Parts: sequence; structure tokens; C-alpha cells
Amino acid sequence: MRETGGEGAAFQDVGGLVPGYRYEITAWALSATGTTAKASLWVHDTAEGNGARDGFRTPDSKHWERFSVQFLGSQTGKVRIHLNHDGGREAIYWDDAVIRQIQ
Repeated sequence: MRETGGEGAAFQDVGGLVPGYRYEITAWALSATGTTAKASLWVHDTAEGNGARDGFRTPDSKHWERFSVQFLGSQTGKVRIHLNHDGGREAIYWDDAVIRQIQ
């Protein structure tokens, strides 16, 4: 996915999480050459509880960079995954968002 232009984010809700279980959520980002944009991976339980964030930072422009957070499943049974762009110049590219149960 490519994000560019003004500040913004793409997000997706994912269900089926078990309350009290811990999950690792990762996504990979790459910046366009010369970008001033910063990226972040932000997650929460769709009620804006149990939030975690990795970033804001400018990903490398030559090699994909891993963004990763741990998330504790809540009573909503869901996680909302946001892939953010801070509005800087040029594009941020995102790929391979993954949720993995670690407990």
C-alpha cells in the first residue's frame, strides 16, 4: 500500500482475538527516496483501549523496515491496525501486516 500527501492513515479491524492473550502485530515499511514523511504502526481494541504504537519515524528508502507492537486482547475481541503517514513529503509504502498470538 502507498501513502502520500497529507497526514492520514489506512486502518483495518480484525476480529477473533482472545481476551487476555498477547499478540505481536508487525508491518513492513519503505520510504520513497528523499522523503521527509514519517510512519507509525498504531493499534488499539476498536474502543481506543489497550493502545500501542511503533513510530513515528522515517523508514529506510533502500530496505524494508519492520514496525512491531505487542497488544493484549480485550473484551472487544478485536484489534484496529492503523498504518500512519505524518504528512511529510513523498510516499511511505507498507506491506505484510501480520498478527501472531504469542501467549
